[in-house]
Amino acid sequence: MDVIGGIAYVADWHMGLQVANVVNPAGAFIIGSYDTPGAAGAVVVSGSLAYVADAWNGLQIIDVSNAASPVLAGSVDTPGSATAVAVSGNRCYLADSDEGVAVVDVSDSAVPVVVDQAWTPHSAQSVMISGNRIFVGASWGGMVIYGACGSGDMDCDEQLTLLDVDGMVQALLYGTSFPGCQLHNGDLNGDTAVNGLDLQLFTDVLLGS
Repeated sequence: MDVIGGIAYVADWHMGLQVANVVNPAGAFIIGSYDTPGAAGAVVVSGSLAYVADAWNGLQIIDVSNAASPVLAGSVDTPGSATAVAVSGNRCYLADSDEGVAVVDVSDSAVPVVVDQAWTPHSAQSVMISGNRIFVGASWGGMVIYGACGSGDMDCDEQLTLLDVDGMVQALLYGTSFPGCQLHNGDLNGDTAVNGLDLQLFTDVLLGS
């Protein structure tokens, strides 16, 4: 659930997204809804868009600019079953059960694209972002912490050192990432790709660290 300016956005499982007026908590009432195709397990609102983790139907992006009449803006399926969601800038992170964490580029809300999938030791059930770190609740695997997008921390040891150079080279040449880490950590310019444009930024950050 997310609450913005007296409006509550509730992920209501098989009933989809429910929008309620909670200005007076004792007299809260539903003002709008959108029935998602899967089972809405979590929602976060950013601007006029609600990002819904919709279980086996991945990410559903709902336009809630008119709270009384939410409409679908875009959607993308994820490899697993999306149970939780967090948004930072133009990227959306979904706890994707047995498939770890799905990273979705939402710069175009009408055409969201899965750009990376981060491994977790057990089923990813919750996700949140704090600073430049992604925190994942991985069932009996406990908590997993990843370096956030663009950090340059290619081995996810929470520091930027010469040990990250090999990971950056692998990402650039082969499109592969360090086990348990995210390929898009090398996307320092935020264009959703790891390429030569990121190399100078990586070098600058490394030398300045």
